[in-house]
Amino acid sequence: MMAALPHDVMANWVSFMNKATAWFYVASGAYLIALKETYELIEGYEWPTWVFWVLVVVMAGIATGNTAVRMSRAHELVEHE
Repeated sequence: MMAALPHDVMANWVSFMNKATAWFYVASGAYLIALKETYELIEGYEWPTWVFWVLVVVMAGIATGNTAVRMSRAHELVEHE
């Protein structure tokens, strides 16, 4: 299927995928930093470890929910054009 695409479309697709992959790595690093900082916050206030895990799940849920809402809105905007 990809071989059937015109060269300029394929070049744009490859460029997009390279940028998307790079931003995925950046976001993954930011998530790891957030985990470290959250753990240090939990330790600093001497909260139980389970609070850390609850916060990790909440952070992941907020990030996933935000992504789902933004993709849904983008889809609606594209469909109405």
